[in-house]
Amino acid sequence: MGDDQINRARSHASVRDVARLAGVSATTVSRALRGNSYVAVRTRDRVLRAASQLAYSLPQPPHRPTLVVVLVRSPARWFYAEAITGIEGVLTATDHQLVLHNVGDPHGRRLFFEHVVPRGQLDGVVVVSSSFDELESEALAALVSELDLEEQQIRVALGER
Repeated sequence: MGDDQINRARSHASVRDVARLAGVSATTVSRALRGNSYVAVRTRDRVLRAASQLAYSLPQPPHRPTLVVVLVRSPARWFYAEAITGIEGVLTATDHQLVLHNVGDPHGRRLFFEHVVPRGQLDGVVVVSSSFDELESEALAALVSELDLEEQQIRVALGER
Protein backbone atom coordinates (compact mmCIF):
# COMPACT_ATOMS: atom_id res chain seq x y z
CA MET A 1 0.00 0.00 0.00
CA GLY A 2 1.50 3.37 -1.01
CA ASP A 3 1.54 6.54 1.14
CA ASP A 4 -1.47 8.05 -0.71
CA GLN A 5 -3.50 4.88 -0.17
CA ILE A 6 -2.54 4.79 3.52
CA ASN A 7 -3.56 8.45 4.00
CA ARG A 8 -6.96 7.82 2.36
CA ALA A 9 -7.48 4.65 4.38
CA ARG A 10 -6.75 6.36 7.71
CA SER A 11 -10.12 8.07 7.89
CA HIS A 12 -12.12 4.87 7.32
CA ALA A 13 -9.76 2.03 8.20
CA SER A 14 -11.26 -1.38 8.90
CA VAL A 15 -9.85 -4.58 10.32
CA ARG A 16 -9.52 -5.83 6.73
CA ASP A 17 -7.41 -2.78 5.79
CA VAL A 18 -5.07 -3.47 8.70
CA ALA A 19 -4.92 -7.16 7.71
CA ARG A 20 -4.06 -6.27 4.11
CA LEU A 21 -1.32 -3.85 5.16
CA ALA A 22 0.16 -6.32 7.68
CA GLY A 23 -0.16 -9.30 5.32
CA VAL A 24 -2.30 -11.36 7.71
CA SER A 25 -5.95 -12.38 8.12
CA ALA A 26 -8.59 -10.21 9.80
CA THR A 27 -8.82 -12.84 12.55
CA THR A 28 -5.10 -12.50 13.23
CA VAL A 29 -5.49 -8.70 13.43
CA SER A 30 -8.28 -9.09 15.99
CA ARG A 31 -6.27 -11.57 18.04
CA ALA A 32 -3.11 -9.47 17.90
CA LEU A 33 -4.87 -6.27 18.97
CA ARG A 34 -6.57 -8.08 21.86
CA GLY A 35 -3.18 -9.39 23.03
CA ASN A 36 -3.89 -13.07 22.31
CA SER A 37 -0.83 -15.15 23.19
CA TYR A 38 -1.27 -17.40 20.14
CA VAL A 39 -0.04 -14.64 17.83
CA ALA A 40 3.72 -14.64 17.19
CA VAL A 41 5.57 -11.57 18.49
CA ARG A 42 6.81 -10.57 15.01
CA THR A 43 3.28 -10.89 13.59
CA ARG A 44 1.81 -8.90 16.49
CA ASP A 45 4.40 -6.16 15.92
CA ARG A 46 3.53 -6.03 12.19
CA VAL A 47 -0.18 -5.76 13.04
CA LEU A 48 0.43 -3.02 15.63
CA ARG A 49 2.50 -1.03 13.13
CA ALA A 50 -0.20 -1.38 10.46
CA ALA A 51 -2.96 -0.42 12.91
CA SER A 52 -0.94 2.59 14.01
CA GLN A 53 -0.27 3.67 10.39
CA LEU A 54 -3.99 3.48 9.63
CA ALA A 55 -5.06 4.99 12.99
CA TYR A 56 -7.21 1.88 13.55
CA SER A 57 -8.45 0.75 16.94
CA LEU A 58 -10.75 -2.06 17.92
CA PRO A 59 -14.45 -1.17 18.07
CA GLN A 60 -15.49 -0.36 21.62
CA PRO A 61 -18.20 -2.33 23.39
CA PRO A 62 -21.29 -0.18 24.03
CA HIS A 63 -20.98 -0.15 27.83
CA ARG A 64 -17.22 0.02 28.18
CA PRO A 65 -16.01 2.03 31.16
CA THR A 66 -14.16 5.27 30.53
CA LEU A 67 -10.46 4.44 30.81
CA VAL A 68 -7.98 7.04 32.06
CA VAL A 69 -4.32 6.07 32.03
CA VAL A 70 -2.09 7.39 34.80
CA LEU A 71 1.58 7.47 33.85
CA VAL A 72 3.94 7.51 36.79
CA ARG A 73 7.55 6.73 37.54
CA SER A 74 8.11 4.76 40.77
CA PRO A 75 4.44 4.32 41.79
CA ALA A 76 5.45 2.57 45.05
CA ARG A 77 7.06 5.71 46.47
CA TRP A 78 4.94 7.43 49.08
CA PHE A 79 4.29 10.68 47.19
CA TYR A 80 3.28 8.94 43.97
CA ALA A 81 1.20 6.34 45.80
CA GLU A 82 -0.71 9.18 47.51
CA ALA A 83 -1.19 10.98 44.18
CA ILE A 84 -2.46 7.78 42.55
CA THR A 85 -4.88 7.20 45.44
CA GLY A 86 -6.24 10.74 45.07
CA ILE A 87 -6.61 10.42 41.31
CA GLU A 88 -8.33 7.06 41.69
CA GLY A 89 -10.79 8.54 44.18
CA VAL A 90 -11.77 11.29 41.74
CA LEU A 91 -12.00 8.90 38.78
CA THR A 92 -14.06 6.31 40.68
CA ALA A 93 -16.49 8.98 41.89
CA THR A 94 -17.06 10.02 38.26
CA ASP A 95 -17.47 6.46 36.95
CA HIS A 96 -14.05 6.37 35.28
CA GLN A 97 -11.58 3.52 35.52
CA LEU A 98 -7.88 4.08 36.29
CA VAL A 99 -5.26 2.26 34.23
CA LEU A 100 -1.84 2.59 35.87
CA HIS A 101 1.42 2.34 33.92
CA ASN A 102 4.85 2.49 35.52
CA VAL A 103 6.87 4.40 32.94
CA GLY A 104 9.95 4.42 35.18
CA ASP A 105 10.44 0.73 34.43
CA PRO A 106 11.87 0.20 30.90
CA HIS A 107 9.60 -2.81 30.24
CA GLY A 108 6.47 -0.97 31.41
CA ARG A 109 7.43 2.10 29.41
CA ARG A 110 7.95 0.04 26.23
CA LEU A 111 4.70 -1.83 26.82
CA PHE A 112 2.77 1.42 27.12
CA PHE A 113 4.19 3.13 24.03
CA GLU A 114 4.37 0.06 21.77
CA HIS A 115 1.25 -1.86 22.77
CA VAL A 116 -1.22 0.28 24.73
CA VAL A 117 -1.16 3.55 22.79
CA PRO A 118 -1.61 1.90 19.35
CA ARG A 119 -4.76 0.09 20.51
CA GLY A 120 -6.55 3.41 20.87
CA GLN A 121 -8.69 2.36 23.82
CA LEU A 122 -7.85 5.13 26.28
CA ASP A 123 -10.20 8.02 27.02
CA GLY A 124 -7.85 10.20 29.06
CA VAL A 125 -4.28 10.55 30.27
CA VAL A 126 -2.77 11.88 33.50
CA VAL A 127 1.02 12.23 33.70
CA VAL A 128 2.07 12.30 37.34
CA SER A 129 5.83 12.24 36.90
CA SER A 130 8.18 11.31 34.13
CA SER A 131 10.30 12.65 31.33
CA PHE A 132 9.83 11.56 27.76
CA ASP A 133 12.09 11.46 24.74
CA GLU A 134 11.02 13.17 21.52
CA LEU A 135 9.24 10.12 20.03
CA GLU A 136 7.41 9.40 23.30
CA SER A 137 6.36 13.06 23.56
CA GLU A 138 5.01 12.91 20.01
CA ALA A 139 3.11 9.69 20.78
CA LEU A 140 1.61 11.27 23.90
CA ALA A 141 0.68 14.44 22.00
CA ALA A 142 -1.01 12.31 19.33
CA LEU A 143 -2.87 10.35 22.02
CA VAL A 144 -4.00 13.51 23.77
CA SER A 145 -5.10 15.12 20.49
CA GLU A 146 -7.08 11.97 19.58
CA LEU A 147 -8.90 12.45 22.88
CA ASP A 148 -9.95 15.97 21.75
CA LEU A 149 -8.24 17.71 24.64
CA GLU A 150 -7.31 21.37 24.46
CA GLU A 151 -3.77 22.43 23.50
CA GLN A 152 -3.15 23.71 27.06
CA GLN A 153 -3.96 20.25 28.40
CA ILE A 154 -1.47 18.76 25.96
CA ARG A 155 1.26 21.08 27.23
CA VAL A 156 0.44 20.22 30.84
CA ALA A 157 0.42 16.48 30.00
CA LEU A 158 3.88 16.84 28.46
CA GLY A 159 5.21 18.96 31.33
CA GLU A 160 5.43 22.15 29.25
CA ARG A 161 4.04 25.59 30.14
